Amino acid sequence: MTEVEDTGKNNKNYVYAFNGRGQQRWRTDLPSGGMTRIAASSKGFYCTAGGQLHRLNAEGKIQWSRKLPGSVDARGWYLAVGPDDTVYTDVSYGDYLFTSGDLFAYRADGTLKWKIGQGAVDSIPLVKDKTLYVGSYDNHLYAIDTTSGGIRWSTSLSGDVADPAMIESTLAVSVSNSDALYGVTRAGKKSWTAAGRTVGQYGRTAAFGHLFVTATGKIFATRTDGTSAWEVTRPAGKLNADPWLSDPAVNGTTLICCSDNSHVLGIDTTGKIVWTIDTKEKAGSLSGYAPLIVGSRIHVAGDAHILAFDMPHT
Repeated sequence: MTEVEDTGKNNKNYVYAFNGRGQQRWRTDLPSGGMTRIAASSKGFYCTAGGQLHRLNAEGKIQWSRKLPGSVDARGWYLAVGPDDTVYTDVSYGDYLFTSGDLFAYRADGTLKWKIGQGAVDSIPLVKDKTLYVGSYDNHLYAIDTTSGGIRWSTSLSGDVADPAMIESTLAVSVSNSDALYGVTRAGKKSWTAAGRTVGQYGRTAAFGHLFVTATGKIFATRTDGTSAWEVTRPAGKLNADPWLSDPAVNGTTLICCSDNSHVLGIDTTGKIVWTIDTKEKAGSLSGYAPLIVGSRIHVAGDAHILAFDMPHT
């Protein structure tokens, strides 16, 4: 996990590691400014802070750091790691995450593999079979060769393109400020459009031959042909102006989501809620991040707490 601590003079960024019993294994201090989420690789972690991209090994030691263009607030908000441990990152700035428009690829040893400018990144890249798929503020979905950085193709959509996901051999993407979900072939051809499933979206996960989109307190299941399989609304509870369900984690045949009313939900492949856990007393409000599943335990982030509990039996 990551944490930003205000010392009164400067903000300090920390990366923590905990064992399965919740005991701290190590803590690594990073430069202040522009802290972002962690992206895991096969042998360690990547994150950004202080205008730099950092690689940490499994023991938390910083192996290398590379300066990102811009100020100490520069960060790679949209980090992704390929199967060869190449890390792909944009460069964003400030509280509103203004993006530079560049996309960088760094090898595991810290050398720059390539850099391209392709209209300002607006999504976490998806890496599949030596191709990187990424959405942009210029209303395009791009397919990029992970070896050379060359653009294989681009497809124009109706708005800022959010995180792509793969349902079998179809890319499913949504656009900001719209309720449209698009199906795009791996050759870049639009194959279907579905409406009414993405406004206020929080996450997208592909599993069981479906795409699961969480939006405005609901989870929508979409088939590979764009037709709706089912939708589920989070159980009633405290009403918020912006209800949400997190990006779902997958455990066996169960989708697991956090909700804005301090519950964790288990949902089966037919859209039935099979269990709920109230975390308010122990964790307070939950974050919008997906739960982390390790073995038979579920881990969720709350108000300055991490809560772990055993997987309920269904």
